[in-house]
Amino acid sequence: MRRSVLAFTLLLIVSAGGNPLCGAAPTRETRASLDWPQWRGADRTAVSAETGLVDRWPDGGPRVVWRAKAGAGFSS
Repeated sequence: MRRSVLAFTLLLIVSAGGNPLCGAAPTRETRASLDWPQWRGADRTAVSAETGLVDRWPDGGPRVVWRAKAGAGFSS
């Protein structure tokens, strides 16, 4: 029984993305392309490394992509 549990666990690890001990940590360049994986961004500085952003809105403002009705909320 114990051997089958170990084999099943190993199978789950391999199927979920390979050996976790062989994965390389993301570099600063690859982290910059991630979608803010944690609070305040990849380096926790709240600074985006994105390039090619507009420096002013077009006439009439940005295009509305979606709307949602929101109630009371709290934020920092």
